[in-house]
Amino acid sequence: MGVSMLQKIRWYYNQRDLLMNYVRKDLKERYVGSIFGFYWSVINPLILLAIYTFVFSVIFQVKFGQDSGLGQSALYIFCGMIPWMTFHEAVGRSTGILLDNANLIKKVMFPSKILPMYIVVSHFVNLLIGFGILVVFALLSGRAVNVYYLLLPVYIGAQFLFTLGFSWLASAVNVFIRDMAQVIAQFLIIWMYLSPIFYSVEAIPEEIRAYAYLNPMTHLIEGYRDIFLNETMPSLAGMAIYGAAGVVVLVAGYLFFTRNQHAYADVL
Repeated sequence: MGVSMLQKIRWYYNQRDLLMNYVRKDLKERYVGSIFGFYWSVINPLILLAIYTFVFSVIFQVKFGQDSGLGQSALYIFCGMIPWMTFHEAVGRSTGILLDNANLIKKVMFPSKILPMYIVVSHFVNLLIGFGILVVFALLSGRAVNVYYLLLPVYIGAQFLFTLGFSWLASAVNVFIRDMAQVIAQFLIIWMYLSPIFYSVEAIPEEIRAYAYLNPMTHLIEGYRDIFLNETMPSLAGMAIYGAAGVVVLVAGYLFFTRNQHAYADVL
């Protein structure tokens, strides 16, 4: 078991140059021909933040805390929106990545697991950019960089495992069931509104509030909000639950992807 794990780690380490080349290519191609180029990684989340803040804070008047103003609502929405966008876009794009690269999959020696992985890494670059924007606005609102920022690598690492596992699973299933791309797209929309992105957990009726914590994204979003906005220690239980969910999803996605890998070339 130990030798097998070391071999897997060594395999991924040996593929690092190929992975990073794909990541760099993806980041360049995403904004090729545009005037602002890579700056859209900053502009896009700001535009979405403005839209969602107007809709949920001005029109629907969703409150985050007793003294919640427009600025605080914007920060709370942004803090939930950044990690969700990363997860949503990475899984959504990964779903069809094997079909889009069928010519590469049919090459026996090509490491197909790299394809969903580079999509996830590419979108985690945007996650870090979004968090940079969030920190600036949090500091401008009077909050300070606190010791709990040291926990960010734990949450980001757990989110990476969770996202990569789902991406491997979605891309593999879509090879055999072509409708899966549409199913996952609709599922992600439902999941988004079931996650406390545009509202706080406290806004959920008390009799059903406990069910919100069955959603792994609840623990992730609340953890980020505790670190960036509440300046408090995140829930250790929530951290453990999301970390465990990340490991379980990663292992499930990896096993399903690798055990069906031999059939991809034939089906594609």
